[in-house]
Formats: sequence, structure tokens, C-alpha cells
Amino acid sequence: MNSSLEVWATGYTEHRVKDAADYHQHAAYIRENPVRAILVETCAAYRLSSAAGEWEIDPTPPWLKP
Repeated sequence: MNSSLEVWATGYTEHRVKDAADYHQHAAYIRENPVRAILVETCAAYRLSSAAGEWEIDPTPPWLKP
């Protein structure tokens, strides 16, 4: 089956996480998406978010230096 469909959404950019600070910045950006989408007033109010405190959060990968 051949296809010429785009794989990535328009505006997609690849980013390699550089260090622990960069990792935390991206994690915060993701947690804040429901607020930017006006689904909730705070990240913690979005039940499915790690910010809600209902889910165990993975630690920062050890190879990312602080």
C-alpha cells in the first residue's frame, strides 16, 4: 500500500532534551496544555494530568544532568 500522507502535524519540530532543566520545562509545558485549551483553570484541576496528583510521576531520567 502506497501513501503520500503527511506523518507529522504542520508545525511539528523535533527537539532533543538537553538537560534536567530542559526536561522540566517541557514537562511543565505539557501539563499546562489543558489550561491553554481552556478546559480547566489550573493544571491540577485536569483530572487526567500528572499535575492532579492522582498519578505516579516518573523521575527525571538519570542521564540528564541537573
